[in-house]
Amino acid sequence: MSCYAIITNILLTFVICFSITAKTLASADKTAVLHPQHIFILHSYHQEYPWTKKQNEGFVGSLSDQNNYIISTEYLDTKRIAFDAKYQEFFADYLQKKYDNYSPDIVFCTDDNALSFLRYFKPILFPQSPVVFSGVNNLDIEQDLDRSQYTGVLEHKEIALNIELLRKILPQSSEIIFLGDNSSTHQAIKQNIKEVISEKFPDIPYSFIENSHLSYLVDALERKNKGIVFLTTIGGVLDNQGSVLPLPEIISSFAGAGEFTIISMEDAYLEEGVLGGYVTNGFFQGKAAALLANKILRGFFPASMPLTKDNQNVYMFNYPELKRKSIAVSQLPPESIILNQPQTFYEQYKYQIISALFLVLLQTIVIVILMMNINQRRRAQRGLKEARDELEQKVKDRTAELEKELTLRHEVEKERGKLLAERLHAQKLESVGRLAAGIAHEINTPAQYIGSNIQFMQEAFEDTRRLVAKLLELLEAAKEEVVSSMLVEDIERLLEEVDWEYLSEEIPQTIEQSQDGVKRVTSIVLAMKEFSHPGGKEKTPANLNRIIETTVTVARNEWNYVASVETDLDSDLPPVPVLTDEIGQVILNLLVNATHAIASKVGENGEGGKGVISIATACHDGWAEVRIADSGTGIPEEARERIFDPFFTTKSVGKGTGQGLAIAYDVVTQKHRGTLAFETEQGKGTTFIIRLPLND
Repeated sequence: MSCYAIITNILLTFVICFSITAKTLASADKTAVLHPQHIFILHSYHQEYPWTKKQNEGFVGSLSDQNNYIISTEYLDTKRIAFDAKYQEFFADYLQKKYDNYSPDIVFCTDDNALSFLRYFKPILFPQSPVVFSGVNNLDIEQDLDRSQYTGVLEHKEIALNIELLRKILPQSSEIIFLGDNSSTHQAIKQNIKEVISEKFPDIPYSFIENSHLSYLVDALERKNKGIVFLTTIGGVLDNQGSVLPLPEIISSFAGAGEFTIISMEDAYLEEGVLGGYVTNGFFQGKAAALLANKILRGFFPASMPLTKDNQNVYMFNYPELKRKSIAVSQLPPESIILNQPQTFYEQYKYQIISALFLVLLQTIVIVILMMNINQRRRAQRGLKEARDELEQKVKDRTAELEKELTLRHEVEKERGKLLAERLHAQKLESVGRLAAGIAHEINTPAQYIGSNIQFMQEAFEDTRRLVAKLLELLEAAKEEVVSSMLVEDIERLLEEVDWEYLSEEIPQTIEQSQDGVKRVTSIVLAMKEFSHPGGKEKTPANLNRIIETTVTVARNEWNYVASVETDLDSDLPPVPVLTDEIGQVILNLLVNATHAIASKVGENGEGGKGVISIATACHDGWAEVRIADSGTGIPEEARERIFDPFFTTKSVGKGTGQGLAIAYDVVTQKHRGTLAFETEQGKGTTFIIRLPLND
């Protein structure tokens, strides 16, 4: 065999072996990705406990979406059952029988009791499984942990920051009462409180009220009567029968025991009667634990990840309590979250404001029509003037009455309290408010030339009156057969002076133009009325084409300067069962989005030439389809996956809130069981496709 043949065979063998190895590795990698990963979750408390629910939601919701998980969850329920050795042995025996031959890829536990249980029983339950924990108050636990098996998130109650906050907002406060359920968690927090106060606030008087029974705690508070109460942990407070009480009932009893300002160090306790504070956040702790779990599932070792001690707390306050204590929001840290905050004046009364605007516009139209009637009643000019003055006075009186009525209505509404408006209705009225200036501009143009025409008709009427007076003189002279040449010359001179031929041509044109203006104003007002009128709570068959035409009309001033709108509406489209006002809002949101996309390309005033917005409807296989296309910039690739997320926007500051597409998606998919999708090409434009079922 030649040397060349030997080298060729060696190379061929190497290539074949390399291909087989690469294929085997790729297949193994693919199998690993598709193989489901098992996660065991152990919670210290019961399933309905708010703190436990938030940690669980934060952890499960933040797991990497690149893997497939099988999750098993158990609850120690130690708020309602004594966490003694006998119970722990019983629970360990239960888990050993239930999860025999089960070895999860990772174990997640919450709070001190679950971690304590696993440290003792993990070697016989899940000896090979790494553990991630959250919500642990024992800050010294790191010294005793096997870091090759454990990592997690330590919960840090910020006593110092809460006391500093208290001194800032209530500088006259004296003794601080720390209140808790005397659990092991409370004892850990109590030790931390003593250390912090001894080190940083040695001059502050304080005391502890600690017991697992509500009656004891309430009696102790009633003896105090008033003061500052800090809640440590109260999830284990019991009634007289030894049953764990719901948090709202516990906190309500504390608040009713005297004149207390209640500070919380945990977000789950922010019920009625609690002012707030710098609180621990269960969701954030669960999320932080999930980030550690994701790394472990990707192959990292627990020892390579230090325990998370970063502050997961947030400033959170209850607005009614702030108001009751006369504490201004400006006194709070700038990043504070305010719960139960009332609506703004506009949010509460926007419907009344829009109604008043509509009434004023309607009255203006009535005045214009009445002024046109002056030209049809030539022999009653004085009477018409008096009637007009009387009408104007009535309008002023009526306007004053409306203002007074609105003022009274505002006062009544304030007494009744502030009501939360639904997010969709709020945005619709906000859109109507934003369109009001455009509608006013659209109405102002025909109103201006109607006013000019009326002025011309008044002048023409005066010339005609003078001419008719001379003609009446001629008629009287003719009856008496004493027509003088001077009278004839006066008439001829007057005809030339008033230019009767010009008037006879211009007056009909003026009337016709004024009628066209009135029709234009009427069409705009009717479109505005249809758009702003609230629909019913139930879906009804509606003319989808008419909804689109109305929306295009009321939004004309939005798109008119940067684009032209082309419609191709299917005349055979059957009625579609919809919530008319909500679908109208969806069309408006997409139309405004299209306008902004084109404006960012051609300029706010169309300096680069107008773009095109195309709207088409069609019927396909039991679905009504609406396509809204624009010739704008298109959607950047990095933004496409988040385009329907609430508060996400690609627009500049002041141009959008990130609510429009999120609300549109919710209305179409959730309330109408339809679909909302888009097709886009960067630099060329975007098409949004709405599909609605014809059979509800």
